[in-house]
Amino acid sequence: MIITVRTKQYLTLALLLAAVGFVAAAYLLVQVRVQGQELEANLATIKENNAKAATFARVERQVNESSQEREVIAAAFLQSEDQGPDFLTTLEGWGKEFGLGVQVQNISSAPSALASDKKEVVVKFAFTGSKTDVLAFIQLLEALPYHARLESLTLGKGGTDAFSAEVDLRIMVYPKP
Repeated sequence: MIITVRTKQYLTLALLLAAVGFVAAAYLLVQVRVQGQELEANLATIKENNAKAATFARVERQVNESSQEREVIAAAFLQSEDQGPDFLTTLEGWGKEFGLGVQVQNISSAPSALASDKKEVVVKFAFTGSKTDVLAFIQLLEALPYHARLESLTLGKGGTDAFSAEVDLRIMVYPKP
């Protein structure tokens, strides 16, 4: 069998085209793998973002559903030191309801012993009345609808049925952000 120059040229051309085809196929295979890895990374990012969106939606729903509870909690604190006199007016009104004479001795502001970055309104007052009324009023003070604590309570007996009490009360100030 005689191989002509033309056949050699065709054979060389065919081998050259086959080599180019194999190189192109190898390049495309590498590109498919790279694109596949990028796709997997993007799918992982999408999955992570969907999880974050679901968490955000759950938190947002909880925030919206808990607005009443947060309002109740916020009402348990004075929102500013300026609300101290308003509290005193309320306190004096409660005293009148119990038939007690309430005398405010001092109102001031002090750093909180419970939270270093908060303040407390310190109210010192005294009240007098019958034993039952004084004890009932003390129970009211123990159950105040504020984040408060009785710093000190001094009870005394005045006359036959007259009792007196001196109270140091601290109410936490927690301003709204």
